[in-house]
Amino acid sequence: MTDKACWTCRERKVFCDRTMPVCERCSRSKLPCKGYGLRLSWPKRAGRRWVVGGSPRRKELVTRSMFHLVNASFRDIQLYHYLSNEQAQCVPRISPSPNVFQKFNLDNARLNLLQYFQHHASRFLATFGYDSGYVSGMLMRMALADDSPSATAILRSLLAFSSLHCYGYQAQVVELKISALKALKFSSRSLIGAKEGVRHIGATMILCSIQTCTSDEWAAYIRSVKCIIIAESLSSEDRDSDFQILADWASYHESLGYFSAAHWSRNDTDHLTGNFCAAGLYARPDHQKAVNLLEETYNAVSAKSTRRESMEEQADYLKYLRILEFNIKKILLSNASHDGYTNTQLVSELFTLALLVYLGRATSDLLPELVDRTEQHIEKAFSIFPTLEYCDRQFPLFVLGCEARDEEQRVVFLDLVSRTQGRSQAAPLAQVEALVKASWAQSDLAGHAGLRFDYIKKLNVLISSCKVIPTFV
Repeated sequence: MTDKACWTCRERKVFCDRTMPVCERCSRSKLPCKGYGLRLSWPKRAGRRWVVGGSPRRKELVTRSMFHLVNASFRDIQLYHYLSNEQAQCVPRISPSPNVFQKFNLDNARLNLLQYFQHHASRFLATFGYDSGYVSGMLMRMALADDSPSATAILRSLLAFSSLHCYGYQAQVVELKISALKALKFSSRSLIGAKEGVRHIGATMILCSIQTCTSDEWAAYIRSVKCIIIAESLSSEDRDSDFQILADWASYHESLGYFSAAHWSRNDTDHLTGNFCAAGLYARPDHQKAVNLLEETYNAVSAKSTRRESMEEQADYLKYLRILEFNIKKILLSNASHDGYTNTQLVSELFTLALLVYLGRATSDLLPELVDRTEQHIEKAFSIFPTLEYCDRQFPLFVLGCEARDEEQRVVFLDLVSRTQGRSQAAPLAQVEALVKASWAQSDLAGHAGLRFDYIKKLNVLISSCKVIPTFV
């Protein structure tokens, strides 16, 4: 016999004879005996035993309002302490997790990668004012035109770019990139004409696009494009539509590089020298006005700290800022409605809105009337985000993404980033996403402490916290 009743008799609340292995009462009643072993049980939700340990004392009750939850990492806290402490000297470093270096052996690699570039990877070519399909078609036409070294350089560069976005940064990308550089070197041994010079620019810009995802060597490729134009003496008669597109592409990268350098607080800022347009290398077309205004905007913001001796000089500076805002807003006059607009046109509109937000935030202490207008631009930008299939321009994503104040806006931003990166294994927006999340953390921490950080100082700290100088193309 056992000391306890069987589980069947317990549930029936009757006397159990405790006979082993099955009690006789269950046998006579023709009921299954559930035995005498241990059995796990959970209290019912409505029962008294649901709250373990009894009811909490009133003084121990914790309300949600007692806590302020912030999604912040250890490095976010480090940046917060740096921004809130005037005595801090060293800017902490932040960066996205690097891609794992893996080796892939692919069958029919060239054909598969070329098809992948045509249908998927080509949209990650950071051009401005041009459809990515048109630019990729031009590059493929150059690559497949013949078997010359310059055409081979473009082909190998395209394959490396495609491999980067298809499989991530791995051995095949490095091999194809080195092969492209060797083809360019071999092509440079003999006298080349205008056609080969344009191909050299195309291959160099593709390699530059690879470096924007992996390192800060992109600036060296921009300088190389300038050297190619000068060395080959491409006169205006030799500059066809292909040259104009490639020059616009390189100039766009250069302009965003200067934006990064303007907010890079470290000493190693000698990445870019000269300027395409200032050097007379080419004339930027009308549809690139927003890029011209970008350069003018960060130059105007940089001049904010310049000491002005007289009230007249200060008044002239404020007048210049108002004129600059008006010129930027003129680009938006034709974008009063989103109906029927292509994804490329909407991204260009976001770029212009980002310029207005950047100018408004940076100069709001001098021009208080820009505060309300800046909020309107932010609201308009976040109304565009859900309508986009993707946004492949990093500058508007960075400037506008930092303005997300509530969870709803942040989810909209992250959804757009996810749609943009899509199937790419290169994570082209990883750096921007990391910087925007760091900005959110600083805004939440400062808001809880009742602080308000200077806009330019915040951008300087965020961008300078990167391991290498970023490019927001």
